[in-house]
Parts: sequence; C-alpha cells; structure tokens
Amino acid sequence: LLCARTADQASPQAQWADPLRRERIFQDRSGRKLAYSWMGKESGRPAILTHGPVTGYVLSPDIEAAIAEAGIQIFTICRPGFGNSDPGHGNALDDGANAILALADHLDLHDCTGIGLVNGIVPMVEAAARQPGRIGRLLGIGSTYPLSPSHLARLPAIQRTVFSLARSNAKALNVIVAAGLRLARVHGFEFVLARMFAGSPADRR
Repeated sequence: LLCARTADQASPQAQWADPLRRERIFQDRSGRKLAYSWMGKESGRPAILTHGPVTGYVLSPDIEAAIAEAGIQIFTICRPGFGNSDPGHGNALDDGANAILALADHLDLHDCTGIGLVNGIVPMVEAAARQPGRIGRLLGIGSTYPLSPSHLARLPAIQRTVFSLARSNAKALNVIVAAGLRLARVHGFEFVLARMFAGSPADRR
C-alpha cells in the first residue's frame, strides 16, 4: 500500500543505474530503446549475458577478474521491461530473444557465446535457435540445491528418473530426454504436461 501511495512520486532511489557504470542505450529496428553494459577485457572475445528475474548481471570480483584475464568481453543486455530498456510487446520469450539478437546485430557479433542466468537461459536458447550464426555456444547458469535420497524418493516418477539418471548414467539420461522430446513432437505439449503432472492436479491447472 505504501508503494501504491507513492507510485506517482519521483524517487531517485527507484531509478536503475548500471553498477558497472558503462551503460549504453541503442534502438532496435522497431525503435525500442535497449540498454546494455559490459565487463571483462575491452575488445576481447565477445559473449552476451542475459540476467534472471531481476536486473542482476554483475558477477563477483574474482570472476570478473578471471574473465578479463582470459581476454573475454561479456556484454550484458537489460531485457525489455528491466532497467532502462523499454517495455516489450507482451510476449516475454519473443521480447527477450529479439533484444539479444538486436544487441548482437548492433555490435556486429557472430558466433559468440551466449550466457543465461536463471530464467535468462530461456530467451538465450531461443535467440540461438533463431539465428545460429550469431550465437554459437551456450552456457546456462541456474540455481541448484542438493537432493538427498529421501528428497528423490518423494519426487514424481518422471523427475525422479531424470534426476537419478543424471547422477548415475548420463548416456541413459540422453535416451530418456530424446524419448520425451519425441513424445512432445508426436503427441503435443498438452500430452506431456498431463503425464508430467499426473500426480499433482494443482500443477496441472
């Protein structure tokens, strides 16, 4: 309620500022403003990083130092609706992927590495699929937590199988994932969701 009451009042604390102090803004082909920054070695081997659910693209100082030492320059796009980038058109996947490709086009990047943080992985994968010549390699960095045998035992059958194989037999896991992908292509996404969440009506809804 306090936020709602003060929403129409300007607040200097509410204005996003790039912690790296290198932010630049350009316009994509539709005229939308997109903000980006960079870290690492200037004019180094390029990569593009997309942030997660908040505008959190700054890495720890030791990682940033290692990136610079390795001769890598990471460009950090602010996805549409975050930071100083204009809002998107309503489809977060399209907006995110288009912003990544617009930055690659703006900087004339080819065959660079794409790095996604948490849910920033999803638009990065989509961008790479749309224009493979722009993004040649992908790195996804997500949060993880340890699963004990008792945690695994309580998971639904599909998740339990996938996690167990990831730990014990990566080749068998690839077969299971390929079979799941085939099911999705043959029977459709709704079929896969119905099976995946068969034991959880709330998740199915």
